[in-house]
Amino acid sequence: MSAASTLPEQRNDPHFDDIWDELNWRGLVHVSTDPAELKALLAGPPIVFYCGFDPTAPSLHLGNLVQLLTMRRLQLAGHRPLGLVGGSTGLIGDPRPTAERTLNTRETVTEWVGYLQGQIERFLDFEGESAARIVNNLDWTAPLSAIDFLREVGKYFRVGTMLKKDAVSARLNSEAGISYTEFSYQILQGMDFLELYRSYGCVLQTGGSDQWGNLTSGTDLVHRAEGVSVHAIGTPLITNSDGTKFGKSEGNAIWLDPAMTSPYAFSQFWLNTDDADVIARLKVFTFLGRDEIEHGPPFDTIITRQPRGVATLIVPWNWPLSILGAKLPQALMAGNTVVVKPSELSVLAPSMTLQKIAEMFPPGVINIVTGDANEIGDNLVGHPLVRFVNFTGSVRIGKHVMKVAADHLTPVTLELGGNDPAIVCADARLDDKAFMNMYLGTFMSSGQICMALKRLYVHRSRYDEVVEGLSAVCNRMVVGDGLLPETNMGPVNNAKQLKTVAEMIGQARASGAEVRECGRVPDEVLYRRGYFQKPALVFNPDQSLDIVTEEQFGPALPIMPFDSETEAMIQKAKTDRLAHLEAEEKRQAEIKAAAEAAEAKRAAARAEALRSGTGLFDAQSIGVEDEKDELAA
Repeated sequence: MSAASTLPEQRNDPHFDDIWDELNWRGLVHVSTDPAELKALLAGPPIVFYCGFDPTAPSLHLGNLVQLLTMRRLQLAGHRPLGLVGGSTGLIGDPRPTAERTLNTRETVTEWVGYLQGQIERFLDFEGESAARIVNNLDWTAPLSAIDFLREVGKYFRVGTMLKKDAVSARLNSEAGISYTEFSYQILQGMDFLELYRSYGCVLQTGGSDQWGNLTSGTDLVHRAEGVSVHAIGTPLITNSDGTKFGKSEGNAIWLDPAMTSPYAFSQFWLNTDDADVIARLKVFTFLGRDEIEHGPPFDTIITRQPRGVATLIVPWNWPLSILGAKLPQALMAGNTVVVKPSELSVLAPSMTLQKIAEMFPPGVINIVTGDANEIGDNLVGHPLVRFVNFTGSVRIGKHVMKVAADHLTPVTLELGGNDPAIVCADARLDDKAFMNMYLGTFMSSGQICMALKRLYVHRSRYDEVVEGLSAVCNRMVVGDGLLPETNMGPVNNAKQLKTVAEMIGQARASGAEVRECGRVPDEVLYRRGYFQKPALVFNPDQSLDIVTEEQFGPALPIMPFDSETEAMIQKAKTDRLAHLEAEEKRQAEIKAAAEAAEAKRAAARAEALRSGTGLFDAQSIGVEDEKDELAA
């Protein structure tokens, strides 16, 4: 919508007696000169007021928008605005609390003055009795000689007063100090108010409260030079309810120029406003009246949540009861009926459990379908009556589920496998607890857990220590019948998965990598007859081998040395890409990355360098999988 079509729709709230009361209700008065005099001044005949904008960038930002809308409100109240662009003050720069500004060239400042003028013109009306005017302080500053500046303006300023200004005081107490150039900024800004008073009868300046020292430099100068009282209003610095600075997105300013902040990013910034901040934002950034903001539109909004209908829940062969327990209650509590498809490799436990649960519900609420997924899976996912699909399994099958569900735009949620790495840094704390964490994170449930550790990168200075420490823990483990109390590791779930793990280990051994199969086997006959595999440690295998690039989903762990943390990150990334390039359907999406280090702060920095869903510090992943995007100490 153009400025010309928008301006006529803007109006102040008629429920307020005067604009001063409305500005206060909107929270736009943080500090001011005499409030009673200002209230009377704004309720009386039209006055001239101004607000200044320095060209420190090629665009105004959201903080400036507060001033522009405040100017527009005063204009709608009948007062005449002067929009000042700082062609001269922009060459100097308002002192920042921390360090000296970088001076821009005259050509750059001139160019940016033009950009800012165009933006200001979009927010004010330049016709009628309260017509706005754009002024440039370079017009009266440039002709002024240094001698005239000191004689006619400088004599009115007291150094002691200037030193007490917050920005100046902060800089004087810093290591950077302050230059005379920036120290003189307040004189230049004060001179603006004097010039505008003399030329246009301007009696009010508005600005941010962080500029209060500069604002009062102007009021003091006019009083000293002309013997009259003029006024200033400082609007508050807008902050979010959590105390963070308003007007930033991911650390970047939100600009009014669409070339610097896209319309999409601009709209998303507002859509992401915290609920606690909405009312305050409506007061400052809209022309909605008090009744509309405090009581809302003249209608009620009712939000109801409806069950989706039939939900297909696909459960994998590992941890079937645990994963079923994570899916089923939520689907039922939301009012859905369910069709559960357990893996054909682990049918008994979920089927018997579901039969007991189904007895508590009306017929047809809980259903179970068993059989070969290749024969019945597509029907369970792609049937037009299925309204939701929840799948846990491999990345390859997860992609297929999404394709089948897409025919009817059926919503799908996926929990897929990963090829999770851990990095042991040179300063890692390696003790019995650390080695037990490595063991549990890798070999619990015979490694058949999606968030189990699949790759271990160790700084070369600690490599031998890790190899021997982890081998010692693995050698204490008993492999055999899971029903026996002395057993630490049971079998792999099925013959196909055992064959996959054995082939990975065999490929690594054939390539020349050292393979150490650990643990004790009390019953050799049972071991040979069942789907058993001792915990296997594979030392320094080639990075392109399947045991490195693929998710083993069994009791095998490759351990690779590195010489620097950067090298470890690169090895991890290359391994991810090798798996992707070798066969897209085999690429394993990472779920977690574990960073073992002695200091939590270092671990946090290291975890941030990894592309992963969760980073863990000094802990195995098992049991803390719900601590998303945190470091678990």
